[in-house]
Amino acid sequence: MRTIAITLGDPAGIGPEVVARALAGDARLPDAKVLVIGSEKVLRTAAERSGLRLEIRRVSAVEQCEEHAVNLWSVAEDMTPAPGHPSPETGRAALAAIDLAMDLAMSRKVDAVATAPVSKRHIAETGVPFIGHTEYLAARAHVKHPVMFFTSRKLRVSLVTTHLAVRKIAMALTADRIVSTLEITGEGLRRYFGVLEPRLAVSGLNPHAGEGGQFGREEIDVIAPAIETAKSRGLRVAGPLPGDTIFRRVLDGAFDAAVCMYHDQALGPVKTLDRAATNVTLGLPYIRTSVDHGTAFDIAGTGKADPAPMAGAIRVACEMTRATAALL
Repeated sequence: MRTIAITLGDPAGIGPEVVARALAGDARLPDAKVLVIGSEKVLRTAAERSGLRLEIRRVSAVEQCEEHAVNLWSVAEDMTPAPGHPSPETGRAALAAIDLAMDLAMSRKVDAVATAPVSKRHIAETGVPFIGHTEYLAARAHVKHPVMFFTSRKLRVSLVTTHLAVRKIAMALTADRIVSTLEITGEGLRRYFGVLEPRLAVSGLNPHAGEGGQFGREEIDVIAPAIETAKSRGLRVAGPLPGDTIFRRVLDGAFDAAVCMYHDQALGPVKTLDRAATNVTLGLPYIRTSVDHGTAFDIAGTGKADPAPMAGAIRVACEMTRATAALL
């Protein structure tokens, strides 16, 4: 039976609450075990604050996990943070959970990792360079090019660049990077989501996809050549398409996913269309999913956080492991 590791995220954020509520709701997975990684005290407090009675089994090895149970491997147990009051200590606790989950995934002791949100700032304040889960996980796994991929009920998108200042995006775009993103996205759709011949729509960078060079030459010099290379390798791709119409064509069924040049170009439409989209990191040697939102320190501990994205991340992780097993 497969095992899904779930990290609690920043203890001062909404992560513990949404994990507790997701597990109390529908995360009794029929064909996978659940292993929560984080502070037992923090998880119990979050459950109590939400009016939940969560049965927690403390373990110190994956082999001790039982099905139909909330198994917990406790880290940073001395943490008792006040909701909404993050610090380098809460960042350190969040990172400890991530590191253990990665170690278990890299050693194939768990089959997937679903992560609750962390604070990039408060992890970085511990002295560890951290610009995001995606980049950190890739560096630890020695993966040169991870792909941030979002899946929802209506739309799927991949990002060529991730957490990068807007003024640096054009310089970061290369034909090789775009081709790699297209290949990893296509393989991910085939391997995990049952799309046998993925059709990928590729966005432009500039307004109107550059308007023939009037608003920039990135489409002519970089993106179009990358698309031709991808086609020569057997991928079904089209573009570069204007950013203001590409998503309509995906929603109408002409394509299976959009491949976008930068963060907000992709995530604005996804988060507008679905409040419970799932973030997937493609290209890692293991399955990793996450929520599409942040720590929300302003509402932590108030009971207002929506657990649907966390429940969705756990569900998608389970579905991806099931798809992988079917290929074996």
